Amino acid sequence: MRDRASDEILYCSVIGVKGLRQFRKIAAAEIADPSEFFAATHCVYVEFALKADLLRQDRDFLAAMGHPQGRGLP
Repeated sequence: MRDRASDEILYCSVIGVKGLRQFRKIAAAEIADPSEFFAATHCVYVEFALKADLLRQDRDFLAAMGHPQGRGLP
């Protein structure tokens, strides 16, 4: 998310014990290939963005998925 006061991009990650172990393996260079990490990790990725920051393909995808359109909606 982008902090409206500082314009800084903020990130957050919530992981369980298995995810933490995977990150530690990356830090220790036990996992070098990102695909190996994602193959062994069960996760959901969510990105929050302002409508103005979306690309045309993002807006088309959201419309195709039935995401509500309009002012003030997520």
